[in-house]
Amino acid sequence: MLSILAAAALLTGASPAPAPQPAQPAPAVFVSGVHGLTFRSPPGAGYCPLPDDWVGSDHGTDLLLNGGLCTSPGYPSVGRFVATKGVAAIMVYYGYDPTAGDDEPRRPPPCHKVAVARLMGADHPVCRERYEGRLYYSVEAKYRADTASEVSLQLVTTPQRLASDLEILRALAATVQACKSDWMVEEHVGTGEACPKDGVYF
Repeated sequence: MLSILAAAALLTGASPAPAPQPAQPAPAVFVSGVHGLTFRSPPGAGYCPLPDDWVGSDHGTDLLLNGGLCTSPGYPSVGRFVATKGVAAIMVYYGYDPTAGDDEPRRPPPCHKVAVARLMGADHPVCRERYEGRLYYSVEAKYRADTASEVSLQLVTTPQRLASDLEILRALAATVQACKSDWMVEEHVGTGEACPKDGVYF
């Protein structure tokens, strides 16, 4: 299971760029051909472009909901924004499922359920967690790429924005789907319909 604390650590551990840049408007459709996953960006969301010379691993992206500033990305592709007080953002994190093939299923950590979201075709709880004094709201699900995989949406927001941002989180989750990409030459990655042709990796 993906940990909300892992994504938080990415943010707190990122080295800020000498001159943070403002977020740019997010493309409408996201596609990861490597992990066979697609979603539609929330209206008005921003993102932090990866530098042309960036080298790292495709593990997701960040969707900034109220502007914000971008920092230098680390090796994972998620965690590119400056996590200042008042920022509202959704971190979309995905990767291979490390628990797949375990002899005994792991017991999930306790969930303080605040809502339900439709993700990968099924209802999942939106859980509230606290890390270093900040509240995060996350929903996660398993899916199939070229192997067993998982995806997590993790919202950080303010008390004033919480109700509206939870609705944005739920709306975003409903658009997240597995898709079949031609990233690998010899065989497709992912399941279901072909990944949208107008989707891009950002």
